[in-house]
Amino acid sequence: MTKTKNPLLPVTVLMVFAIALFALTIMAFRDVPAPAQIPTKSTSETSGKMIPFNFGAQRITLDKTVLTFSNGSFAVDSDKATIGQRTVNSKGNKAAAIMTDQPGGSGTFYYLLGGSLGPNGEVYSKPVLLGDRIKFETLTVSDDGEIVVTYKTRAANAPMSSEPTKEMSVKYAFQDDGNLISVLH
Repeated sequence: MTKTKNPLLPVTVLMVFAIALFALTIMAFRDVPAPAQIPTKSTSETSGKMIPFNFGAQRITLDKTVLTFSNGSFAVDSDKATIGQRTVNSKGNKAAAIMTDQPGGSGTFYYLLGGSLGPNGEVYSKPVLLGDRIKFETLTVSDDGEIVVTYKTRAANAPMSSEPTKEMSVKYAFQDDGNLISVLH
Protein backbone atom coordinates (compact mmCIF):
# COMPACT_ATOMS: atom_id res chain seq x y z
CA MET A 1 0.00 0.00 0.00
CA THR A 2 1.30 3.33 -0.91
CA LYS A 3 0.22 6.46 0.85
CA THR A 4 -0.66 9.48 -1.21
CA LYS A 5 0.23 12.90 0.12
CA ASN A 6 -2.58 15.30 0.66
CA PRO A 7 -1.51 18.55 -1.05
CA LEU A 8 -3.75 20.62 1.27
CA LEU A 9 -2.31 19.25 4.50
CA PRO A 10 0.60 21.75 4.87
CA VAL A 11 -1.69 24.67 4.06
CA THR A 12 -4.35 23.42 6.50
CA VAL A 13 -1.79 22.97 9.29
CA LEU A 14 -0.41 26.44 8.65
CA MET A 15 -3.89 28.01 8.74
CA VAL A 16 -4.83 26.18 11.96
CA PHE A 17 -1.57 27.34 13.53
CA ALA A 18 -2.19 30.96 12.44
CA ILE A 19 -5.77 30.93 13.77
CA ALA A 20 -4.63 29.43 17.07
CA LEU A 21 -1.87 32.01 17.41
CA PHE A 22 -4.32 34.82 16.65
CA ALA A 23 -6.82 33.49 19.22
CA LEU A 24 -4.14 33.12 21.90
CA THR A 25 -2.94 36.67 21.26
CA ILE A 26 -6.45 38.07 21.65
CA MET A 27 -7.06 36.04 24.82
CA ALA A 28 -3.73 37.10 26.31
CA PHE A 29 -4.43 40.82 25.92
CA ARG A 30 -8.18 40.81 26.45
CA ASP A 31 -8.18 40.82 30.26
CA VAL A 32 -4.86 42.55 30.88
CA PRO A 33 -5.37 45.66 32.95
CA ALA A 34 -3.92 48.90 31.65
CA PRO A 35 -0.30 49.40 32.65
CA ALA A 36 0.13 51.00 36.03
CA GLN A 37 0.37 54.75 35.62
CA ILE A 38 2.47 56.97 37.80
CA PRO A 39 -0.07 58.95 39.78
CA THR A 40 -0.50 62.52 38.62
CA LYS A 41 -1.67 63.55 42.06
CA SER A 42 -0.30 62.64 45.44
CA THR A 43 -1.61 63.15 48.93
CA SER A 44 0.15 65.69 51.05
CA GLU A 45 1.34 64.02 54.21
CA THR A 46 0.70 67.12 56.28
CA SER A 47 -2.62 68.40 54.97
CA GLY A 48 -4.36 65.34 53.50
CA LYS A 49 -5.23 67.39 50.38
CA MET A 50 -4.68 66.15 46.88
CA ILE A 51 -1.86 68.03 45.21
CA PRO A 52 -0.99 68.17 41.53
CA PHE A 53 2.76 67.97 42.06
CA ASN A 54 4.36 64.61 41.32
CA PHE A 55 7.93 64.95 42.58
CA GLY A 56 8.31 61.18 42.36
CA ALA A 57 8.17 61.11 38.55
CA GLN A 58 10.73 63.80 37.72
CA ARG A 59 14.16 63.95 36.13
CA ILE A 60 16.33 65.72 38.67
CA THR A 61 19.88 66.86 37.92
CA LEU A 62 22.13 66.39 40.92
CA ASP A 63 25.86 67.10 40.70
CA LYS A 64 25.79 66.87 36.89
CA THR A 65 24.02 63.49 37.07
CA VAL A 66 20.44 63.11 35.88
CA LEU A 67 18.32 61.04 38.27
CA THR A 68 15.14 59.73 36.63
CA PHE A 69 12.61 58.99 39.35
CA SER A 70 9.77 56.51 39.06
CA ASN A 71 7.18 56.23 41.82
CA GLY A 72 9.35 58.30 44.13
CA SER A 73 12.60 56.37 43.86
CA PHE A 74 15.77 56.16 41.83
CA ALA A 75 18.37 53.39 41.94
CA VAL A 76 21.40 52.71 39.78
CA ASP A 77 24.15 50.45 41.12
CA SER A 78 24.76 51.60 44.71
CA ASP A 79 23.28 55.09 44.18
CA LYS A 80 19.79 55.33 45.64
CA ALA A 81 17.54 58.35 46.03
CA THR A 82 13.98 58.72 47.24
CA ILE A 83 11.37 61.42 47.49
CA GLY A 84 9.99 61.44 51.03
CA GLN A 85 7.98 64.05 52.88
CA ARG A 86 6.01 66.42 50.65
CA THR A 87 3.51 69.15 51.27
CA VAL A 88 1.54 71.87 49.49
CA ASN A 89 0.19 75.26 50.51
CA SER A 90 -3.56 75.75 51.00
CA LYS A 91 -3.91 77.46 47.60
CA GLY A 92 -2.47 74.39 45.90
CA ASN A 93 -0.04 76.43 43.80
CA LYS A 94 3.25 75.84 45.68
CA ALA A 95 4.69 72.59 46.98
CA ALA A 96 7.86 71.21 48.51
CA ALA A 97 9.44 67.80 49.00
CA ILE A 98 12.45 66.29 50.73
CA MET A 99 14.74 64.08 48.66
CA THR A 100 17.38 61.79 50.17
CA ASP A 101 20.37 60.66 48.14
CA GLN A 102 22.63 57.78 49.12
CA PRO A 103 25.37 57.83 46.47
CA GLY A 104 27.10 54.70 47.73
CA GLY A 105 29.32 55.95 50.54
CA SER A 106 28.48 56.53 54.18
CA GLY A 107 26.58 59.75 53.51
CA THR A 108 22.85 60.29 53.24
CA PHE A 109 22.31 63.70 51.71
CA TYR A 110 19.03 65.59 52.18
CA TYR A 111 17.77 68.01 49.54
CA LEU A 112 14.81 70.36 49.32
CA LEU A 113 12.78 70.44 46.09
CA GLY A 114 10.19 73.07 45.25
CA GLY A 115 7.28 72.97 42.85
CA SER A 116 5.08 75.79 41.63
CA LEU A 117 2.20 76.16 39.21
CA GLY A 118 2.98 78.63 36.47
CA PRO A 119 1.14 79.71 33.31
CA ASN A 120 2.62 76.73 31.43
CA GLY A 121 2.03 74.12 34.14
CA GLU A 122 4.20 72.71 36.91
CA VAL A 123 7.74 74.00 37.37
CA TYR A 124 10.22 72.17 39.59
CA SER A 125 13.27 73.69 41.28
CA LYS A 126 16.82 72.48 41.27
CA PRO A 127 17.65 70.52 44.45
CA VAL A 128 18.94 72.57 47.40
CA LEU A 129 21.30 70.68 49.72
CA LEU A 130 20.18 70.74 53.35
CA GLY A 131 22.90 68.51 54.78
CA ASP A 132 24.47 65.10 55.25
CA ARG A 133 22.98 62.66 57.76
CA ILE A 134 20.68 65.26 59.28
CA LYS A 135 17.49 64.42 61.15
CA PHE A 136 14.55 65.85 59.20
CA GLU A 137 11.63 67.16 61.27
CA THR A 138 9.07 69.37 59.46
CA LEU A 139 8.30 70.88 56.08
CA THR A 140 5.72 73.63 55.42
CA VAL A 141 4.76 75.88 52.52
CA SER A 142 2.88 79.10 53.25
CA ASP A 143 0.24 80.61 50.96
CA ASP A 144 2.75 83.20 49.76
CA GLY A 145 5.10 80.36 48.78
CA GLU A 146 7.66 80.54 51.59
CA ILE A 147 9.05 77.10 52.43
CA VAL A 148 10.22 76.37 55.98
CA VAL A 149 12.27 73.26 56.75
CA THR A 150 13.25 72.27 60.27
CA TYR A 151 15.82 69.60 61.00
CA LYS A 152 18.59 68.70 63.41
CA THR A 153 22.25 68.77 62.45
CA ARG A 154 25.56 68.60 64.28
CA ALA A 155 27.59 71.42 65.75
CA ALA A 156 30.39 72.64 63.46
CA ASN A 157 33.10 70.76 65.40
CA ALA A 158 31.10 67.54 66.03
CA PRO A 159 32.05 64.35 64.17
CA MET A 160 29.65 63.03 61.53
CA SER A 161 29.19 59.90 63.63
CA SER A 162 27.52 61.90 66.42
CA GLU A 163 23.76 62.22 66.73
CA PRO A 164 22.33 65.43 65.22
CA THR A 165 21.12 67.65 68.09
CA LYS A 166 21.41 71.24 66.85
CA GLU A 167 17.98 72.39 65.60
CA MET A 168 17.92 74.37 62.35
CA SER A 169 15.07 76.19 60.68
CA VAL A 170 15.70 77.39 57.14
CA LYS A 171 13.44 79.38 54.84
CA TYR A 172 13.30 79.46 51.06
CA ALA A 173 11.25 81.41 48.53
CA PHE A 174 10.54 80.78 44.86
CA GLN A 175 12.36 82.82 42.24
CA ASP A 176 10.70 83.72 38.93
CA ASP A 177 12.40 80.77 37.21
CA GLY A 178 10.92 78.29 39.73
CA ASN A 179 14.16 77.71 41.62
CA LEU A 180 14.54 78.32 45.34
CA ILE A 181 16.50 81.03 47.10
CA SER A 182 17.41 81.18 50.78
CA VAL A 183 15.48 83.75 52.82
CA LEU A 184 17.27 85.35 55.75
CA HIS A 185 15.38 85.28 59.04
